[in-house]
Formats: sequence, C-alpha cells, structure tokens
Amino acid sequence: MPDTAKVSVRFWKNLFTLTDLMRSRTTEHRKFIRNCSLTLQQLRLLRVVERQTRLYTPGGMMLKNIAQMLEVTPAAVSGMVDCMVKRGVLERTQDSTDRRSVRIRLSPECRSHISDLEDQLNEVAIKMGACIGEERFIKLTLELEYMLSRFDDAVPEGDGVNNE
Repeated sequence: MPDTAKVSVRFWKNLFTLTDLMRSRTTEHRKFIRNCSLTLQQLRLLRVVERQTRLYTPGGMMLKNIAQMLEVTPAAVSGMVDCMVKRGVLERTQDSTDRRSVRIRLSPECRSHISDLEDQLNEVAIKMGACIGEERFIKLTLELEYMLSRFDDAVPEGDGVNNE
C-alpha cells in the first residue's frame, strides 16, 4: 500500500475515533441517547434534519427531501418521523406557502439538548487544545477547515467513491 493510502486509512479512522471519543465523554450525549432510544437510522435522520435546517431550511424539511438524503422511501421516513415525533425529538409544522405540505424540524427540547451537547463538546475541545498546545490546536483546526472547504472539489456529489 502506498504511503498516501496508508495515511488516508489512518486519517479517517483517527478522525472517526476522535469524534466518537468526544461524544462519549459528554454526559449530554449519553443522556440524550438513553432518553430517546433512537435507532441508528433515526440518528442519521436526526443529523440530516439538524444540519439541513441549521444551514439551509430553518423552517423545516420536506419528507421527500429527507428520504432522498437518506436513500430510503418516503414511507420509511414517515414511519421514523412518526416515532420521533411521539418521543418529542422532531415536530411537524404546516408549510407557510402550501397548507397541504408538512415540514419536519427538531423539537425545541431536542434543540436544547443539542445546544447543551455543543457546549460540552466545546469544553472537551478546549481541554484537547490545552493538552496539545494552542499553536498546534489552531494549525489542526485550520487544516480541517481547509479540507472541508475543498471536499466538494475532491469528491463531487454524485461522483463519490463507490464499490458497487
């Protein structure tokens, strides 16, 4: 295996491990997972709705768009959303422009949990920064931001790596 390939494996495995460790060291993450009893697919749905509504559609997402992003049927998404609404994680609202359409977004309680989780993750990151040194921490953060800014150039949507 060429050196670049070896480094790439180390990179993504270490990135995922670090992310998992950061989450596992927060009491809010454990509390949220325990209280909501979400399946892996429901957690994926939650991440999609959180990210999309935070960045692009603050009024909520349409079921069909969630289904497309998760690559599942709208019926499957509808069932997951029903369950998550009952648990108080998501809420349905009527579209302001089309009364027949429904938008899905995080419930206020879920947004509060996520805000608390972000606060705790910030505390973990501050401790990591203090441990490795401010200069190194800043460089690492800038490099990650650069990689994120170049991601679409490296792996265009619809042109990703696929072993099918």
